[in-house]
Amino acid sequence: MLTEVLKERDAQVEFNELKKVALAGQDRAYLELAQRELEDSIRKDQESALTRIGAARNNAEFLKAQ
Repeated sequence: MLTEVLKERDAQVEFNELKKVALAGQDRAYLELAQRELEDSIRKDQESALTRIGAARNNAEFLKAQ
């Protein structure tokens, strides 16, 4: 009876350790996804800003020409 209890406890400990390892991998994957999304949004904002700056520059040149 005691050996069965010890085996069950060992199994629980092993399960908890495997669970921690699995969750750590998920956390890493989530952080990588969040980082990628952040970088994409920054890139899109920069492209949008570059477009606005170009449009403002073209408008300024047009107004100078008049």
